[in-house]
Amino acid sequence: MLSLGGQRLEYRFVEVRLEGAVAIVTINDPPANTLTYHLVLQLEEAFIDVLLDPRIRAVVITGAGSRFFCGGVNITMLANVSDHYKSNFLVYAGEVFQLIEGSEALVVAAINGHVTGGGLEVGLVADRRVATEGSYNFGFPEVRLGVIPGLGGTQRLARLVGHRRALDLITHGEFLPVIEAKRLGIIDAVLPRSGFLAKALEYTQEQLASHPPRTGRYVDRGAWRAGAGALAGYERQGRLGIITLSNACRTATPLQALWSLNQAILAARYDEKAEALLIIFGPGALGPQDVYGSEDDAASRYAKYICQRIQNTPRLCVLGFQGPLGPLASELALACDFRLAPAELQPQTPLFNIAAGELLTFELARERGLVRVVAADSWPGAALDWMSRFTSPHAAAKAIGYAKLAIVRGTQFPEEAGRLLEWHLQEQLFRGPDASEGMRAYLEKRTATFRGE
Repeated sequence: MLSLGGQRLEYRFVEVRLEGAVAIVTINDPPANTLTYHLVLQLEEAFIDVLLDPRIRAVVITGAGSRFFCGGVNITMLANVSDHYKSNFLVYAGEVFQLIEGSEALVVAAINGHVTGGGLEVGLVADRRVATEGSYNFGFPEVRLGVIPGLGGTQRLARLVGHRRALDLITHGEFLPVIEAKRLGIIDAVLPRSGFLAKALEYTQEQLASHPPRTGRYVDRGAWRAGAGALAGYERQGRLGIITLSNACRTATPLQALWSLNQAILAARYDEKAEALLIIFGPGALGPQDVYGSEDDAASRYAKYICQRIQNTPRLCVLGFQGPLGPLASELALACDFRLAPAELQPQTPLFNIAAGELLTFELARERGLVRVVAADSWPGAALDWMSRFTSPHAAAKAIGYAKLAIVRGTQFPEEAGRLLEWHLQEQLFRGPDASEGMRAYLEKRTATFRGE
């Protein structure tokens, strides 16, 4: 991983350089440094590295060149991809922005030029924002394209400047002078253009004086990510996406298994033909041996991030497993919508390790509805058969996935916000072909055939 002392870690679209305990993350996709899937993927990788290195106390995000900080989401990309891809890109970018926003390191956006749309949303996830003096585009022009800020911008701006001023800025779609942004409190400081990044670093060091130190152990990036790619595989059978954690997880570290699982989940999300997701733990993979070791704190935080990704996925996510689960595997299991286990397990088999010293047996898990029992003689065939109820042409996969979001995510918000999410999801369903097909089939007294749209 990054080591202190000025070493550079090169990505194709994101460059990371260390200055003491400060990581400088540069968005580097000229000419406009716009957001694409691969750029956001590399931002995620950079901030996972920050998550795992408590020696990094602050991060400065800036743009390559002198004209753009970030010109927002790449419109050419959006114009040439499917609706499914667009939807998943927005969900994914929103998750990465939450990762940045929740970083224990102090995050400072050093805005060095044009910052529009999604680019300003990058700035708003930072703890502090400094901007170079000068005249450049600064604001949310999305309504000119018939959309709105969709990566948290409406919420973060409204909480920063008040909902009336945010409504004015976003609905008019006009750009602000940087001095006006400073007056409104969007920008914390305006710095001279000459030597801007050096001055932004000085500002960051000053802010660190009142920022709490980070705790935890450093986890070497190269040591845990090397060879992790082969631990989890993704394939699709018909309409079902299947992620399998291999038996090699027995000798891998929890972080290695988690990283590989995360890559497989992202692959499943972008598979437009996968209408439900089954995650299979092989015998012993992430079993009771996945106890937290020297990397326990980092592994736990990374696991929570992946758990939220499972919950955000607009498809049913089901876990199939064959025996006792360790702490990390239990967290992942409970983040899934359903859990399947073979009937051959003994009633007193300790199944879930849900807290320090608290084990749930197979019998108790069944009583509490935490696990569904399938036939043991054809595993994992019985699990695949069980999933068919969600992946047949007669199952409204999109509606099922949206019901999952409304229940799992909506109940994590205040009730009014949960209802608003439900209304929005229902509105989107009524606009789609599946709802029209379902209502026509009802009136024609036939079985509906859905396309997941």
